[in-house]
Amino acid sequence: MNLKLFFFLLFFIPLRSIASNYYLGTTIEKTWLDNACNSDLNRCTDEGEGIGIVGGIDIYDWLTIESGYSYSGLYRTDKLKHEGINTITLSPKFSINLSDTVSLYGKFGAAWIQYDSKSNIDLLSGFGFQVKTTSPISFFVEYQTINNIYNNIDLNSVRAGINYRFGKRENVSPVVEAVENLGTENDIPVQEITIKPKLLATVKFGFDKEHMSVEQYNQLNDVLVFLEKYPESSVLLNGYSDSVGASHYNLELSKKRAMDVSHYLSQKGIDTSRLKPTGYGEILDSTSSSDYERRNNRKVDIVSEEFSYYTK
Repeated sequence: MNLKLFFFLLFFIPLRSIASNYYLGTTIEKTWLDNACNSDLNRCTDEGEGIGIVGGIDIYDWLTIESGYSYSGLYRTDKLKHEGINTITLSPKFSINLSDTVSLYGKFGAAWIQYDSKSNIDLLSGFGFQVKTTSPISFFVEYQTINNIYNNIDLNSVRAGINYRFGKRENVSPVVEAVENLGTENDIPVQEITIKPKLLATVKFGFDKEHMSVEQYNQLNDVLVFLEKYPESSVLLNGYSDSVGASHYNLELSKKRAMDVSHYLSQKGIDTSRLKPTGYGEILDSTSSSDYERRNNRKVDIVSEEFSYYTK
């Protein structure tokens, strides 16, 4: 029971602190045991079905900490005689994007196994594919194996599931320049609304850092809302650095910061054609050398470009 509480706290306490970067889902599973039926036992059953729940926290766009619970059974073997297996898992998941919607991932971690009156912790590994949609829902299929749950028996499963990603969504007020009545063939009045350029957000980076932290993802929620609400819009991602170090190094660092923000937004479903990352290096006309000013110069400014759309 203490182990269950341990996994529960590891998973749900971080969710409370970064609630805009997590997902929850359910799975159905086909499971089987390796090395479980090694005799002529007539009633040896080493295959079963299972169900489960899963949840994860995004640390980076390529790294997720994932936990889950599943129940599988029924098994009757010459080594194990029990009704089913309870499994609680905890593992980092590493992803590679194959396209804007499809990613390949692998995971390696630990699993707490409970069967009959026995329990133990074993190594877990797996790989799978995930397909994202334009909604918060994504689908995945994966293979998972847990080594040596008892007496050289391995627990394998093929899992299919669906995840729902949670995210903070707030309203963004547009800047309206002018409204013009154009009309249509049926004389229905139409308005042209022009959105002026606007600073949507500023993401600060640590010293000599090129990747955002988990806390900084929250700063991009309003940007995502704006880009999803106005598909005609595009944004400039202007990367900067402080003046510590060589200028050419700082220029490359500012480009990497802008690309990191662009990569994160594209992972959230924003088309890369709408994202324009540029590195400018050291802040222009910056004469201050205080620690405060240098911290403020390590940033990416996200600025919407001017655009128009029509509404009735």
